[in-house]
Amino acid sequence: MLQKEIIVGLENVSQLGNSDKATFEKMLKLDNSMDYSDCWAYLIQSTFFGGFKFFDAKNFVAFTTFNPASTVFCITKAVGSNPRQAVLSLARVLKERSGEKVIVKNLSEYDHEFLLRNGFEDYREGDGWNKFYKYDDDTFPEPVIDLNELVSMKGGKLKLLRYRLKQFSGPLEVKAYNPSIDFLNAEKLLEKWRKDIEKRYSEMLKDDDVFLHSVALHRKFMLEPIGNAFLFTSSGVPVGFSLLVQVSAQAVALYSMVCDNELDGLSERIHFETMKKAYEVDFSYCNLGGSEFESLHNYKLKFAPFTFIKKKHAVLY
Repeated sequence: MLQKEIIVGLENVSQLGNSDKATFEKMLKLDNSMDYSDCWAYLIQSTFFGGFKFFDAKNFVAFTTFNPASTVFCITKAVGSNPRQAVLSLARVLKERSGEKVIVKNLSEYDHEFLLRNGFEDYREGDGWNKFYKYDDDTFPEPVIDLNELVSMKGGKLKLLRYRLKQFSGPLEVKAYNPSIDFLNAEKLLEKWRKDIEKRYSEMLKDDDVFLHSVALHRKFMLEPIGNAFLFTSSGVPVGFSLLVQVSAQAVALYSMVCDNELDGLSERIHFETMKKAYEVDFSYCNLGGSEFESLHNYKLKFAPFTFIKKKHAVLY
């Protein structure tokens, strides 16, 4: 693999693996976080092409490549005592070794400004995943839902959601997902979901090889759930799968949601019931993650976010 040839011999750089989970989590500052990226599941999601890490006992930086065959590296998450400087130093080394641009994702406003002051830029035209996604999955901000407000189902902001929930009139059962029992049904559901999405967004996805890898990521979470997973059935027929991951004592993030898109109102119902499960075990907030395109962002607005977390990208050209 050419990527490994590029990083061979780099001090404190090695393959990212499950054995790194405890180290990463120890370095996170989780007290009041509502950040989608403050969990191990994010590292799995953001490096699913194959991940590497820089770790010097003070800072932990996860990185991958832009796609499986690429030598364009992408830094996805950094934690530690001075993560901004660690990212800056690593990006410069990767650029020198690869001869390619280096992308840094998941940046706060402050981190973004720091990198811009040190020679980074925003994406140039056509450099993202897809011409429809200006900043990939951070094109639109992460909506954070107040679960107490959501579960109350009161107020004008939730009017559209109340209407959509009524559109699904069939029975709906939910159970804790067990991969040893439920995986085959979940996998069939995933395949149907994939075909539906490809048909619905055919124009957007024809230039997007990332989508197929996101399907593989859903499958990975179905095989090995990280967090609390649920299987939804209607009259015994599997119609939905969801996965919640804890990011702090007060917040969870929705990391996977797959459903039968032919059933009107079902998607909203599964989102609602999944977040209700989080509320029932005393979580206060749920982060729905950033969005690539406007229709997905608008869908999430139905759940009346009380705030948004905006992440940015920077590129060392």
